Amino acid sequence: VSHYGELALECVNAYYQYGRALLYKAQEEADPLVSVPKKEGDSQQGSDKDDSVKNAVNGESSTASVSSSAEQHGSSNNQDEAADDVPGDNEEDEEGNDGENVAEADEDESDLDLAWKMLDVARAIAEKHWGDSMEKVDILSALAEVALEREDIETSLSDYQKALTILERMVEPDSRHIAELNFRICLCLEIGSKPQEAIPYCQKAISVCKSRVQRLLNEVKSLGESATSSAPAELDDGIQQSSSEFQNDKLLTDKEAEIETLSGLCGDLEKKASPI
Repeated sequence: VSHYGELALECVNAYYQYGRALLYKAQEEADPLVSVPKKEGDSQQGSDKDDSVKNAVNGESSTASVSSSAEQHGSSNNQDEAADDVPGDNEEDEEGNDGENVAEADEDESDLDLAWKMLDVARAIAEKHWGDSMEKVDILSALAEVALEREDIETSLSDYQKALTILERMVEPDSRHIAELNFRICLCLEIGSKPQEAIPYCQKAISVCKSRVQRLLNEVKSLGESATSSAPAELDDGIQQSSSEFQNDKLLTDKEAEIETLSGLCGDLEKKASPI
């Protein structure tokens, strides 16, 4: 941040990752009664939520590295400020004020407050430099999650719906990310005592999951038929056969794993839809 500037595009990922880390920390430390709605949502989504979160961060740095980046950002800013000032009473006063400000921040700002600040800066940078992008979807989704933890249902719904609008312009109609966001909106509405408004989003998530599963089943069938028909042509070339078999096996394994995950999610969604 000290190198590029606080609102530089190069810093957006650091703000996003730090905000996510603070959000996870707040969730882990939350009172059990406060986290009931969140845990209920997590249990409904199961492994799909975990996979989606991993996809959202695109395999980037861990919480530990995010925290490290944030600490470096803070120390760099303090060093720059000290270098620009003339030594003397003013410097001592400034250091004293900085210490007081840090102490006040520790007392007054929770991890959720800081998470929102980091993610809001990331949002401002993304809106300035990007049009529709998965990064904006991820940032808005994270902001919505923070708002939900704060029990600010309206803000959470607004951010989730903005993320969904962008996502629907970018991905295929049967994307699992669309199913996940619809389900999150459903949970928000249910927590906000709006069960009737939640029903269409739950039904949409179910529809997307079923459509995706059917598409994957067709692809698995095609891969199986392709492997069977191409086997005789490759018998004279052991290396080519081995490479082709490996690629087909990997594709089949990946698709079958996704089918299993989405089928489980679809079952959970249907159970969720019944009480609503």
